[in-house]
Amino acid sequence: MRKTYVFCGECNLLKSFRLLLIVAAGFLLSVCAHADRDIVFSAQLYKWSKHIYHDEYNKPKGERTLDNVGPYQLFRMNPDGSGLTRLTFGKLDCLFPKWSPDGKRIAFFRQQYNETWRLCICDSGGKNRVAYLGFVLSEYRRKILWSPDSSHIGILNVFPSESIEGIDTLTIIDIKNGTYRRIQNVTDFDWSPDGKQIATWFLSHDLSDHELCAFKVVNAYTGKTTSKTIRAAEPIWISPNSILALPKVEGVGNKGNEVIIVSNTGRVLGTHNLRRIRNPKVDGEYDGPFTMTIGQRSVVPHSTSVVFESFTHVSDGPHYWCDLVDWLKFTTRQISTGMCLGISPDGKSTLIADQNWLGPYKRGGRRCGPIKIFDLKTGKSRKLTGNLMSVEGGDWRHVPNPQK
Repeated sequence: MRKTYVFCGECNLLKSFRLLLIVAAGFLLSVCAHADRDIVFSAQLYKWSKHIYHDEYNKPKGERTLDNVGPYQLFRMNPDGSGLTRLTFGKLDCLFPKWSPDGKRIAFFRQQYNETWRLCICDSGGKNRVAYLGFVLSEYRRKILWSPDSSHIGILNVFPSESIEGIDTLTIIDIKNGTYRRIQNVTDFDWSPDGKQIATWFLSHDLSDHELCAFKVVNAYTGKTTSKTIRAAEPIWISPNSILALPKVEGVGNKGNEVIIVSNTGRVLGTHNLRRIRNPKVDGEYDGPFTMTIGQRSVVPHSTSVVFESFTHVSDGPHYWCDLVDWLKFTTRQISTGMCLGISPDGKSTLIADQNWLGPYKRGGRRCGPIKIFDLKTGKSRKLTGNLMSVEGGDWRHVPNPQK
């Protein structure tokens, strides 16, 4: 009887263990089902043409050129590169997708047939699209940024005025009722973590025809200025009450390798020189941060660092690189070349659109390669896609299991 009892007990334990494995597997599958395709990006594909391109840099026989295949479309994929899914279709470009902070919706710019653009919002599967007001995109900055509570969106656009070229303007849209308000003379901006304030900066010209950079903080609801004006640029919130920015002098370049930390009232908390950490893997082509134009700026989660994307224009198009700035240690190091499309939710990796040379393309055209993930600690990278003609924006969702 004892042997039979023990044997039955082992069977029960085995059955319980198997049941536990089944439940655990089901739970993992459920989590993966909700966490899939957290990366969204806008890309244009290419094909090899029959045309031959000749210049002094090519081989004597020349090289075949690349032709783009259709407009920019939105795609989603998993962080390991699997599950690639196309979200948009048609003959018009769709650019700069951005996840809402609650992880339920994607905002993006969609081109219109009259050369203007519309802000569009769709669900995570590309369905239920809603289009908002039409506008002309800013030539200097093209940006979409959600408010932290996912209720409003800020975009940079040109608003017609007495000036022929219009004025760079921040338009804030209430996505629930479609109403909007404008703040003019805004070159770029950043929402505060609580969504109540916005740091705005503008690039203008003084009487000596020198470029003048300055930023201030405004109330997100009224647009009223709530701080002093600071001679600096590229502000980004690093806490609810403090902002990191770049001191600027004549021209767009940075005043050396410096950062300035300012309170939300405009009081300067400190100006610091950055100690550059050499990175032999990527240093060389660009020997310092902030020497040209700054693109995207992103706070790295669970850290004291910000990724600054910079670029410079050359004959074959813009060249991008990314620097990691630690505002506590006051260090900077170049982490990669290419555009920064997003940062992982755990703050360990960045999503980069590599700028490998695929082949001759029209002068002034963009060049790109695969989308890669870069490990911020080791510097190692891995490809997620094959080569792409060009990439225009992307994002990494930070809410893997949004509640519906």
